[in-house]
Parts: sequence; structure tokens; C-alpha cells
Amino acid sequence: MKLASSTDLIELYQLKDGQRVRPLFKGHVAELAIRMVRGIYQIELEALSSSFRLDYKPTSRSFQHVQMTYSDMITKVLTDYPGADVIDMTSKATTLKQFVLQYKETEWQFLKRMASHFRTVLVPAVDAETPKLWFGLPEGQVEKLSATNYTIGKDRSVYLHTLHNDSERPIIERDTVSYVIESKKILALGDRVLIQNKELVVVKSIARMQKGVLTYEYHLLSEAGIRQGRLNIPSLLGVSIEGKVLEVKKDQVRLHLAIDETQKKDEATWFNLATPYTAEGHSGFYSPPEIGDNVHLAFPTHREETAIARHSIRKGGDTNPKTADPKTAYWGTPRGKDMKLDPQSVTFTAKEGAVFLQLHQESGIEVHSKHPLTLKANDNITFAGKTISMSATESLRFTCGSSSLVLDGITDIQGQVVEMEGSVKAPVSVSSAMEDDDDNLEQGLDVMGMIPLAGGGA
Repeated sequence: MKLASSTDLIELYQLKDGQRVRPLFKGHVAELAIRMVRGIYQIELEALSSSFRLDYKPTSRSFQHVQMTYSDMITKVLTDYPGADVIDMTSKATTLKQFVLQYKETEWQFLKRMASHFRTVLVPAVDAETPKLWFGLPEGQVEKLSATNYTIGKDRSVYLHTLHNDSERPIIERDTVSYVIESKKILALGDRVLIQNKELVVVKSIARMQKGVLTYEYHLLSEAGIRQGRLNIPSLLGVSIEGKVLEVKKDQVRLHLAIDETQKKDEATWFNLATPYTAEGHSGFYSPPEIGDNVHLAFPTHREETAIARHSIRKGGDTNPKTADPKTAYWGTPRGKDMKLDPQSVTFTAKEGAVFLQLHQESGIEVHSKHPLTLKANDNITFAGKTISMSATESLRFTCGSSSLVLDGITDIQGQVVEMEGSVKAPVSVSSAMEDDDDNLEQGLDVMGMIPLAGGGA
């Protein structure tokens, strides 16, 4: 007895003529106490059915494939428990249809919550050496008991709560009427009992040894009265789980959550993406994370299907030069497009060091481009200032209709009418080179005058 442990198997059988007829219970030691009373040892033993193995290790994981059936999900949950099995009485081929999360729940807690999606219960097999479950009420045997000693009760609070909180399965008050009956017959949870032509279901069983006779106390309800309100995750409110972005579509993302070892992209759930601001629900900011970015999947309620993705998480910030100065803010993309706000200026960059616009509070506005710079307006473009300077390494060209001005080392002015007007009459100085040109011109004319022309007179 001193060496008894939770791995020890406890078995209780019904005997007849010294032979085992049927197992009544198989389980494992939970608590053991030995007392000495007037020189007589008394042993007090508490045992749990084999399903207790599912109820001691909290686990966190997600089931994102909305086309997965409940049966497949349950099978996956029980994979790590050799010999574990489940009989699905409820879900049939129903698919999840939504994101499902197991968050810091034991397998038993999680499966019980999944059963509540169908307003039903999880029932353990108490006569199996390994975890065996019914997902929903088992199809028990039908027994007829003589109702000579029983108690009738009604839990009105259950009726009122269900009436106002469960619109999917309407309830009538007589469904909450319960019976408590004593019998020497051995019944299992889920067995049906006929009492006064009413078929009731065994929902609770208590066995007692009285004067050497094993007597059972059974609690009975109509099947319509056996229902479990939808259960939620009490600890989920306000929780955020980190995830890596697998795919982005409009204002939704697919994530590989940190609590999962693997996640297939095509089976991941599409989560809505929170935005800092929207106007009229359809405009405002749109700045989705990039594939590979880390974000938080936040849970604003106790229900996992309300999850929303938000808050990108920076990785490697210690080595990023853009995070060196907390007074300088950046809004950028991995492709080199960003907006920088420092204490003195605002800079918009299309290509770092090549194409940018800077507005500086002291030096003014600088536009820099290694490519053509075009100003275009359907109306007027006005330049005004004390001094306007334009410079080019090759040429400056101004065109308006049929008129143009070209500055490329030679000044070309073209137009239907060209007017030149000066307001200051300054003396004109002629360079020696120009004077030599004039002398050469005059000599040329003199020579031309000495040559006789054909047909002309002397």
C-alpha cells in the first residue's frame, strides 16, 4: 500500500458464484489513506477513471483548417494517448467552420468545450483501462425500473438561464424535472430508464455498500433536459499570441502562430487585420504587414472566433540604424520607400539617396531625382520669389505654343513676333576682333566694286 501510485490500475468487478460477470470500474489511484481505528486498519481509496490522463496537462495549439471535421480534430487531440478512443455520437461530418483554439486547457477541458458547441456533453467510459469517451450521449440500454422509492425535483434556475440564453434549442419547463431513484440494478451513464412510461437518461450514478449490498443512486433527466450551454475560455480575454504572416489579402492575413509547430498556408484561417484609423468604415489608413512579419493575434473576448490581427512586432531592432534615435520616426516599406520625420525635417524617399523630397525648417525644400522631374498642371504653375535660379549642365528649354527659348551655350529665341526692349541706354563697346571683321568686310566690298559685271556699263 505504501508503494501505491497513480499508475496503479484499480479494477472493480461484479461477481456471481465467484466468477467475474462484468467490470464495474477500471481506473487509477488518486488518493489513498490508511487509518488505525481501535486496532483495526481502515483503507480509504479514491480512484479516477482512465480518462483522467486527459485532464492534467494544459496545452495550447490552434486548429485553423475550417474544413476539418470535429471527428478529425478529436482524433488529432487523442493522438498522443496510446489506446485512447472516442465514439462520436453528435458531430457526424460537421466541419469546424471557424478558427478553433485550445489555450492552456487540458484535453478533457478542450473536448468538453467542443461538445458544448453542440449543446451536449462529454461522457467517459469508467470500465476501460485506457481513455475512452463518448462525444455526446451514448446509446445506452433501456431498462424498466419499479418506481417505488424516488424523489422528483426541478431546477428552475437552469430552465430560466437556458430559456434566455439558448435560442438555438428551445426548452420547456418540464425538461428540467429530475428524478433520483435507488436500485440494485447496475446501469451506466447514458442508459435509458422507463418510469411511469417516461424515458429518462442516467446522468449521474453513486454506488454505496450498505449492509454488504451494493446499492446505486441514479439521477435521471429527460434527454431534452440534458444540455450544456456553450463554454468559452475564461483566461482568453485580453490575450495576444504572436504569429508570423504567411499571406496577405486586402485587409486580412494568414498566420503561423507561435504555439504551433507547423502550419500549412492553404489551411490557415483568414484573420481580419486591425487598422489605426478608418473613416466611414471603408477609408483611412491601409498599411498591411509584409509576408514574414510578426504580428499579434489579439482576443478581445472569451471566444476565439473574435480574434483579430494587429501590432506588428519588430525583430532585430538593436541592429537597425533607423531605431537609433527615438526622436526620429519612420514609416517605410522593405522596398526602400519611406517617410522620415526628425526634429528638423520631413523627408519622403522613393529610392534612398536617389529620389527624395525633403522639407527642412531652416534650409527649405529640396527635390532630388536621378531621373526626369516633371511638373504638370491643368491650370497655372506660378514661381515667385526674390531670386529664382535655374541651372543645367546641357541646356534649358522653354516652350509655349509656337514660341521657344533655348539656352544651350547659344541663345535661340523663336516666335512669330519677337520684341526686344531695353530700359537702360548703355554705351556699346566693340571688341578688336569685331573691328577686324568689319575691316575685312569693307575690303571685300571694295574688291567687288572693281570687278566688271557682264552686260553692265562702265
